[in-house]
Amino acid sequence: LSDMRMNSVSLATPAPPPPSPSRSPSGFWLAHRSNAPFAFDFQNALESWLHGATTVLLVLTCIYTALWDHLLGVSDLGVTRTVVELLMAAVFFGSLVGGALLSLRELHRTRRVLGAVDLSAVLTAADSKIDGTLRERLLDGTVRLVCCEWLRSPAADASLGRDALTG
Repeated sequence: LSDMRMNSVSLATPAPPPPSPSRSPSGFWLAHRSNAPFAFDFQNALESWLHGATTVLLVLTCIYTALWDHLLGVSDLGVTRTVVELLMAAVFFGSLVGGALLSLRELHRTRRVLGAVDLSAVLTAADSKIDGTLRERLLDGTVRLVCCEWLRSPAADASLGRDALTG
């Protein structure tokens, strides 16, 4: 989680192509960490967090199952079984709380970054790009402004032609 990339210019980091599927759980995690398939860094961190929690939970489940099979003939392993159950519950709820905290941290960071953005400057820049290109296209005739009344007129039919299929 500590090596999350933070880009103040863009909130999204372009995602590389997804990794080829791997058969081992550690291979999946290594491929995920090296390729970062999600667009946002916090999504990749959250996926790693949940993958780790799931792996720990599966290991504890295997231990619990082994204890349960052994417990059928022995009754003094009840405390050990209870400890494993508590650990499983702690990992489960910890993964939920950890994921929620990571998401809230990212929400706070995104609000802080967006709060520092001057929206009027962004709109002015976008407007100048759109208007500049549009003016050029209007002047060279690539784009034409059309009045709806003119589209219904015979002059429009003569100028634009008629589609044989739709009339």
